Amino acid sequence: HGVGSFDRPSLPRADPSLPLYYFWFCTFNSFFSLILYTDFSPVLTFKLYNYYLLQNIYVHNFGTHDVINNSFVF
Repeated sequence: HGVGSFDRPSLPRADPSLPLYYFWFCTFNSFFSLILYTDFSPVLTFKLYNYYLLQNIYVHNFGTHDVINNSFVF
């Protein structure tokens, strides 16, 4: 292994907590990506916040978010 390389820790073949690892990886990856992409743009941050807020309210009340996805344009 050369400079700058690293060995990824190996997991057991049948690791029961692998879905949990995947869940936390996706959660934190999207969370920090959201911060990265919106940290320098308060307007975009506000739009994304309203988008997810409206999407969650719509899903909670009507069970789908197709209308929000089709009508909400950045």
